[in-house]
Order: sequence, then structure tokens, then C-alpha cells
Amino acid sequence: MIEYCDFNNDGTIEACEAFDCIVIVENQWRAEYCPEYGLLYCENPFVCNVCEGAWNCDDIYYISEEFLMAYDTNNDG
Repeated sequence: MIEYCDFNNDGTIEACEAFDCIVIVENQWRAEYCPEYGLLYCENPFVCNVCEGAWNCDDIYYISEEFLMAYDTNNDG
């Protein structure tokens, strides 16, 4: 599974990626074996490198919402 943890595809797995990957693996296990407990969320304590100006998931959501509202020509949502 660790080979899938290089989220930015730079050939190395940094502490930030390892932490997030371990949480993902734990959540996959929980979903299969004890879904009644829900998924685990842990804030990553490591400094993660970010690309200045890159969008995050929230940005994508809001941009998509604006796009859909602007091009909703029949006003059906």
C-alpha cells in the first residue's frame, strides 16, 4: 500500500504523505470491519508542501458551484 502514498508523484514519501496514507488505510479497515464507528479524521501535524496558487478541494467546490450557476440557462439548478 505504501507505493500508493506518493500523492504528489515526486518519487518520495514525505512525513505529510505517510501520515495521510496511514489514516486512509485505517479508514479502509474501519469501513470494512467496523463501519458503525465511522471514519477517523486526524489533522496532519506535519508541514505539507503546497504549490502556491494551486486550488484545494474547497476551491474546486466553490468554483464548480459558480460555474454551474452561471451556465444554468433554464434555471433548473
